[in-house]
This record gives sequence, C-alpha cells and structure tokens, in this order.
Amino acid sequence: MEIILIASLFIALSIVIESLGAWLRFIGSVGSEAALGYSSHVRLATLGRFFILLSAPLLGYLIDSGVNSTSIATIGFLAFLLVFLCLLLSITKNLTPFFSGIYNFLNKKSDIKLEGMVFDNLKLNKKLAFYSFFSFGLTASGILVVNYLATIFTEQRAMIVQMAAFVTTLGTLIHAFMVDPVLARLCDSDEKLAYSSVRSFIVGRVFSSLFLILLFSILVFYEQA
Repeated sequence: MEIILIASLFIALSIVIESLGAWLRFIGSVGSEAALGYSSHVRLATLGRFFILLSAPLLGYLIDSGVNSTSIATIGFLAFLLVFLCLLLSITKNLTPFFSGIYNFLNKKSDIKLEGMVFDNLKLNKKLAFYSFFSFGLTASGILVVNYLATIFTEQRAMIVQMAAFVTTLGTLIHAFMVDPVLARLCDSDEKLAYSSVRSFIVGRVFSSLFLILLFSILVFYEQA
C-alpha cells in the first residue's frame, strides 16, 4: 500500500508542477517578458518530470510483483484526485503572488510585483479549455492506462507498456499544435488575455482530471464487484 501511495504522490506532483507552471507565462506577460515566462514554464515543467522518473520504476515493480489491476486503478484515482484539488485551488484562489515569487526566484534579474492587479469578469476561452481537456487526458493518463492493461494481459505486458509513448504522443501533438500556440499568442498580447488564457488552460485540465477520477474510480469498483 505504501508503494501505491508514493507512486500516486509522485505522479500527482509531476502533473501539478507542470500544469501550474503555466502561471509563469502570465507573470512574464505582466513584466513584458513573455519569452522569459515561457522559458520559466519549461524549466519548472522539466523539474516536475523528475517525479515521473521516480514513479516509473515503482509502477514497474508493482507490475513485476503481480499486483492486480485494482492497484493501478487506485493509483490513478488518488493521483488525479490530488491533481484536481490542486488545480481547482489555483483557479478559485488568487495564487499569482506566490507564482510571481517563483518567477523572480528562477529569474534573478526580474522583480515583478502584482500588487493591486485585479482581473474580474474575464471570459473563458472555451476552445482553449476544450483542447486542453483532451490533450491533458491523453498525456496524463497514458502511463497509467497502459500499466493497467499490462496487469490484465500479462503475457503481452512488455509490448503493452511500450504503448505508453504512443498514447502520450497523441496528447502531446494536440498540445503542441492546438494549445501551446494559443497560449503563446495570447500571453504576447496583454495581461488580461494572458490571465484568461492560462486560466482557461487550467480549467480544461481541472475538468479532464475530474473525468479521469471518475474513470479510474469505475475501474476500481468494477474489479471489486
């Protein structure tokens, strides 16, 4: 059970760090440093991927130990529950001063302040949120879905696990061509559009996380039925 909890935490941390790093793009836009904001997001996301590297051998150990599919589904449920709560907090509470501190720490020559900035009644970019929903669903769940299938089709588990790259690549392509260019363009425009785009990006991932929570909870209870 301890390994399941640790793997869930590592996966959640990786996703949360990469997702919330998008707020650094908004911070960069405020300081007229849009390119540096993008660079800051990339650097923070790269640090977050360190936790995926830690979770992968734990998942491999569980598979080789012969755990059932319920254990993998439980990891998915717990991981995306944590992701959902963290991302929801970021769009319901004003955490931008916290992210400005991270931005200034990563970029020693920057000193961006956000005091007095209020962004109310901004429209959600529904198209951006829609594509964010699908790209995130594929990239975030890929490693768990293939490991879940590997516990069912044990004789082909080596081949199935290798399919993780295929699943995540589909999500990465959607992100690269439909999500990231929109984020970049709007963050280059002005502060309000930057804030709205990042928030829309996060909202898409919030709903995608909720969907994945429901998916993995169904798989958990299906196996126990």
